[in-house]
Amino acid sequence: MFHSVIISYVCSFCVGSVIKKIYCMDFAQNRIIQQSHETGDYFLLPVDSVAFMKITKDMVKMLNSQISLEAVASQNYLSTAAWCELSGFDGGAAYFYAQSDEERDHMLKIVKFLTSIGVSPVIPAVKEAKVRPKDLEDALKIALASEQTVTAAIHDMLKQAHKGGDYTVLDILLWFANEQVQEETKFEALLQKFDTIGRDPLAVAEIDKIMASQTGA
Repeated sequence: MFHSVIISYVCSFCVGSVIKKIYCMDFAQNRIIQQSHETGDYFLLPVDSVAFMKITKDMVKMLNSQISLEAVASQNYLSTAAWCELSGFDGGAAYFYAQSDEERDHMLKIVKFLTSIGVSPVIPAVKEAKVRPKDLEDALKIALASEQTVTAAIHDMLKQAHKGGDYTVLDILLWFANEQVQEETKFEALLQKFDTIGRDPLAVAEIDKIMASQTGA
């Protein structure tokens, strides 16, 4: 599938004039198909030959680190979901399985953003997840700490974006910043249930049901 984009560049034989041409990007073949406005002919160009809207190397590095962070979070939530299922917390299992999928979606959002601006993302290898909660409350505390780590990384990227003039990334970073408010809030709300409902087996079972209800399980 080709993706049409419009790219502005300075014409080499008309200094100071900016013109626009339409390119079809074929990432699978690492090439660009350019159509001549004069003759209608098509030309094949390597992807690297076109000056895409760039972001700084520092920002690319930070976004790639974020891809890794989201991948690790997804694996950790998957491990937590498995622990919940083995521990009899069906609601917690459904909740964390869904959370694992959500983190992978976040990772893909960054991957697709980078490819959309002509930058090749780094897809990391992920180490074995070793999340071993003591109980359901501990599982939620570990999850909240993970989300706080992600929030800090997003805030660092926002600071760097302003510092480095990487305004291209502001929209996606602000989306993530708002998303993290929701992520932290939902874990904080669940943890609060242990103080309001209790920590005895019946209370924990009720909290497990609440987690199930939040995933539609």
